[in-house]
Amino acid sequence: MKKVVFALIFLLICQTSFAQMSLTAAEKQAMDWLQTKTKAFKASKNDSLFIVNNSEKPYYTVKFSPGDQKEDIDREIFSAKVGEIVGPFRGDSFCYSFKVKKFSEPMIRVKAELIQFIPKSFKDEAELKKYIDKYVALIKKDDKEVYKIALKDEEKLALRRKDLGWIWEHQTDKEYYEQVYAAEKGEPVVIRGPKGIFILNVTSEKEKAPYKVELIPLVKKIE
Repeated sequence: MKKVVFALIFLLICQTSFAQMSLTAAEKQAMDWLQTKTKAFKASKNDSLFIVNNSEKPYYTVKFSPGDQKEDIDREIFSAKVGEIVGPFRGDSFCYSFKVKKFSEPMIRVKAELIQFIPKSFKDEAELKKYIDKYVALIKKDDKEVYKIALKDEEKLALRRKDLGWIWEHQTDKEYYEQVYAAEKGEPVVIRGPKGIFILNVTSEKEKAPYKVELIPLVKKIE
């Protein structure tokens, strides 16, 4: 039960972009203390004993997938190697450094997003087709202005843009999973459904990456 609670706390605090936060004197002191422990934490051969002797919380581990946290935190953690230290990061009452314990086996992932057309906003099928064709052509050209144009059109056309983020292979509970994996980057797909009409755009090449990382937290209270 404690592991679950700690994991939930971690997921909540990591919604903040730590690197961009200004620190109080107490927060800086806690972050600096963690920084002084980085070398010893990395060199430790017995992590549970190191945590018992140094951390203000008992030994536990947390797991998450890319996309669970902000992009800068994802990038720092998933670019680290097993045994390396990431952080420190600032939480609400505590600051944290993490030792990378292990990564899961790589899985295939791909990024995608949608432009949704609300049918009631169009006079007829011909007008609807005109706008769908317009955005399909812009996406195929890899026009970087496509979403700025969509933002302007949204005022009169009730368009919606939705970033689906990373979609992982076999993640069958994810919306539009099958359509995303059947599509190719640069070849937008028009989908008609009960919620409206969508242009599905795959925005990255399929790649292999770890689906989860397991981390050991070193915790210092902000006093």
